[in-house]
Amino acid sequence: MPDDVEYEAFPGVENDTNSYLLSRSGAHHVVIATAGGQYGTVIAGEMAPQMVRTFNRIRFGLMVGVGGGISRDSNFGVRSHLDKPPLLLLKATSQLESDHGFNQGHLANYIADVARKSQQFKILKRYAFPGRDKDMLFEAECRHEDKKKDCSHGNRIQCVQRLDREDDHPAVHYGEIASGNWVMTDAQMRDRLRDSHGICCFETEAAGLMNLFPRIAIRGICDYCDDHKNDIWQPYAAVAAAAYAKDLLRIIQPVDVENTRVVLEVLGNSTWKTSPP
Repeated sequence: MPDDVEYEAFPGVENDTNSYLLSRSGAHHVVIATAGGQYGTVIAGEMAPQMVRTFNRIRFGLMVGVGGGISRDSNFGVRSHLDKPPLLLLKATSQLESDHGFNQGHLANYIADVARKSQQFKILKRYAFPGRDKDMLFEAECRHEDKKKDCSHGNRIQCVQRLDREDDHPAVHYGEIASGNWVMTDAQMRDRLRDSHGICCFETEAAGLMNLFPRIAIRGICDYCDDHKNDIWQPYAAVAAAAYAKDLLRIIQPVDVENTRVVLEVLGNSTWKTSPP
């Protein structure tokens, strides 16, 4: 069976404004929904009900995207939030964590595949690894004064001194993700959330599905939740998150999916089932 298959374009249905890509990853049929560049908890809360009604056999969701990292050490990479996900996702993430610990996962291979394609196709060049020199964590008290310039070549004296990485592969972390309707750009608030709640990442969508949709959030880290943020890391961070999601699907067994209740059954009499979008 081919590893990935992209099906014909989805024609769309009435009262569903989402855009979909239908595909197969390994043994799993996958529906990918996009919000056309919009973000926020409200957008996520609007997209999911439409998606579940249109594809009423969906068992679970993977919320794949980017977020701001709250640094504890020198690692940079995908972070994942476990908030009451289905049992099969708990089981799969635990196994994948073990695989990655013994260098047995396929995460690096998937990212390397995109890197090779970025050399062939101009449109993919921005998805390649930006380089360690662009990974800059500034002291929390250091403010970004010139709003017209990014900090990718900023003053290294104002950066946190961290140990060198052994390689450029993304590190995978599991922990709490803070979710809201705005992008976090306050480094001091970032550190307070880290110290008081153990937060490792901040994102802008997952709370829109809180306790309603069986899912897991997977975030590639593209900035450090401060006002120095720029877009340099966003494409690569999205690739890293997608690569983890693909590796997770590789672990999940079809029989476990079949034994997982569809979302509409889990929701029961929820308004998602009957209310128009």
